[in-house]
Amino acid sequence: MLNVNQIEELLKLGQAEFEIIDHERPILTLADAKAYFDIKLAVPNLILKTDRGFYAMLVSGSRGQVALEDLKNVLNCEVVKMAGKKEVMEQTGVEPGKLPLIGLSLPYIFDKRILEHSYAYGGVGDPYRTLRINAYDLKRIVAPIAEFD
Repeated sequence: MLNVNQIEELLKLGQAEFEIIDHERPILTLADAKAYFDIKLAVPNLILKTDRGFYAMLVSGSRGQVALEDLKNVLNCEVVKMAGKKEVMEQTGVEPGKLPLIGLSLPYIFDKRILEHSYAYGGVGDPYRTLRINAYDLKRIVAPIAEFD
């Protein structure tokens, strides 16, 4: 996983429109994020476990829950479930709630609803800092291997 400085450098090199925002209280959940920005703009990074491996899934905060069953066709898998805390740590080196939007070595899956908004907000691996990024730049930077509606 990249650290905050490496994420910032990657975004600069990729000519992304972004800023990293500092805040007083940590953001570990969508409920925490509500104090700082519209949670419809929040993009949690969730780790999936499938019969074909692990994936990082970026989900629009406006979605609610994702029907994991529907992702079987998107990923051409028979089994799709949320990775457990231990598996997330093993795959990313980071505990759930502190995952950055970008910089993981896993393939990405991208929620098309993220593009309904100009910007997306998400983690940088530090719960006291948040990435605000142009939604299209986010998609371009993570280069998803699959998308879903």
